[in-house]
Amino acid sequence: MTEMEQRAGIIRQLGELPAEAIIDEAGWPGSSTVTSKHQAGHRAGGTAARRALFGRPTWTARAVLDHLNRRLEEAEKDAERLQRRISQLAS
Repeated sequence: MTEMEQRAGIIRQLGELPAEAIIDEAGWPGSSTVTSKHQAGHRAGGTAARRALFGRPTWTARAVLDHLNRRLEEAEKDAERLQRRISQLAS
């Protein structure tokens, strides 16, 4: 399975969870405890809002999906700015 397919599977699994489902490091969809923080943080472009529950970092499915949606919107705006800049330089 490619990394892109794995990411798509994780996002699909998150979308299938109830919005208020609590995810901790061990319960991150499609990955191990070792990669949980990496999935929620670095790959998503920062850290989704997390809370400590029983001394462990936790997220709600909604918080993670909201965070990913914000990052996608930012990426779309960045791509539009880049395209405008390329157009300006090409003229």
